[in-house]
Amino acid sequence: LTLPANVGGRAISWFTDAVWVGQDEFIARTGQLTFDAACGACPADTLLAGVALMRGTITATGVTLAVIPGTVDITRHAFAENGTSFVVVRNSAALERLPIAGGTSTPIATLPRAGTISGLSCRGTECLVTQYVNRPLPASGLDTWFYRVNLTTNTVTSLRLETGLWTGPVLLATGGDAVLQFSSAGARDLYLFKGLLP
Repeated sequence: LTLPANVGGRAISWFTDAVWVGQDEFIARTGQLTFDAACGACPADTLLAGVALMRGTITATGVTLAVIPGTVDITRHAFAENGTSFVVVRNSAALERLPIAGGTSTPIATLPRAGTISGLSCRGTECLVTQYVNRPLPASGLDTWFYRVNLTTNTVTSLRLETGLWTGPVLLATGGDAVLQFSSAGARDLYLFKGLLP
């Protein structure tokens, strides 16, 4: 596979977040690589435009990629329900469930506040979602809400509000612990939050 490439009518110059789903298959987030700020107060970073998830198959002659139906223009995704589905976000505060093979998504829930989802991680039927919001006037800057989303009941629970921009949650394999990235004045640091989820 040589990039940039045209796959199913979509131009891609990069792929990231590859996860093995079989001995010779992976799923990756693909798109056009750009360099920009995700928000007015965010530092410039590498971003992907025209995002879709693609399934890659490795053969003796190379790699083939195919767009997973229903994943075009998602902004966030996480594998969920033991690898049988994705939780996806499309430029809003709404979360959707999509079968792992793709297709038509179904609504899960909408977060209770206006803002931008900055991260999503799932383990089984539990998800941790982060959403940054503007501070109420006269203050300025961003704060981040942490939410628990239960995929069995499709419910959202507000867990905590943290000062600043928190992104990229990763739920650890056991214990309800999560690692998140904090961005401040160009610096990015990782923090461990113990017991966020049951």
